[in-house]
Order: sequence, then structure tokens, then C-alpha cells
Amino acid sequence: MPRRGSGRGMGKGMGRGQTTGIARGLGKGDGQGLGASGACICPKCGYRTTHAAGAPCIEQRCPSCGSVLLREGSAHHQKAQKVQASRQKKKES
Repeated sequence: MPRRGSGRGMGKGMGRGQTTGIARGLGKGDGQGLGASGACICPKCGYRTTHAAGAPCIEQRCPSCGSVLLREGSAHHQKAQKVQASRQKKKES
């Protein structure tokens, strides 16, 4: 007859600090990039160059004005476009 309630068990409990072995990422999205094609764009002066695979646009500088380049269609680029549009709207009023 097995002893119950005494000693340490040998089961596979899921106590504190133990995981199921499935890792979770910390970023947004599903890990899919924008692909190898596309362009890097300067949000200030409009300079445009083709995107090189393995070289993130945000790590490059505009040769014309020195601003950080943004990947066309990225969340950063979309936000920059919204900010630019709101500044233009204020300027017109």
C-alpha cells in the first residue's frame, strides 16, 4: 500500500517557476518582417533608397539631413506620416 501525505512526491507538478516549455516572444506581431523588397525613407527630407536585406532602415542615416531612415510601410513610418500631416494641418490654419 502506497504511503500518502508524507515526504516529497516524484510527480510532474507545475509549481512556481516551472513552465510548459513553450517560449513566448516579447515583441508585437508574429515575428514576420516586411520582406526583402521595399524602401528606406527619410521622414524629414523625403530621401529614398532601396532596402538592403539584413540592414534595418532604422539603423541607417539620411545622407542629406542626417535623420534616421524608416522602412516604408512600417509602424514608425506610418506614425511619422500622421505627425507630418498634423503639422501641415496646423501650419495651414
